[in-house]
Amino acid sequence: MILKKLIGLLILLAMAFLVQNVFAMNKTSVALDKPTNFQFNDNILSWDEVAFADNYIIMINGKEHHRNVPFVEFIQEGTYQVYVVARGQGFEESLASESNVEVDYNQPFQIEVSQREDLVLWPAVPQATHYLLVNDKGFIKQTGNTYLLEDDSLTYITVQAVFPDGSKTDVFIWLIED
Repeated sequence: MILKKLIGLLILLAMAFLVQNVFAMNKTSVALDKPTNFQFNDNILSWDEVAFADNYIIMINGKEHHRNVPFVEFIQEGTYQVYVVARGQGFEESLASESNVEVDYNQPFQIEVSQREDLVLWPAVPQATHYLLVNDKGFIKQTGNTYLLEDDSLTYITVQAVFPDGSKTDVFIWLIED
């Protein structure tokens, strides 16, 4: 009787061991694809969203950041070495992808102001967040690259592009035509 119980116990232990190994073999996880198609426009570095990724680990010049969206914005001027890793629950992390970014606001830019009837306009300045306008009446913060002349008494307007770090282009003066 003791021998039967001992044999039954050994069979039960062997079965438990087999079941555990079968489950362990089926638990292999798959790594996510690495981020691809990096693009840098208007101070934003973006990449294609990785399928099944919940978030991204972004290393910028050695400092770690976490985002749940496939982009990161740069404000300060400088050169940045960026590594991005995709993470998702139930998956291994992706391999890191690398991109290099240079933010330089001190680019020479010639703003050419023109006038069409009551509209003063100029080309958009790359990376500018807004424009400072000065006229006979005072200062104006303008987000677009046009200004409607609503006051016939204005004689001049100046335009200056402002960048995310606060730096500015040269001031360009426009004498308003009658």
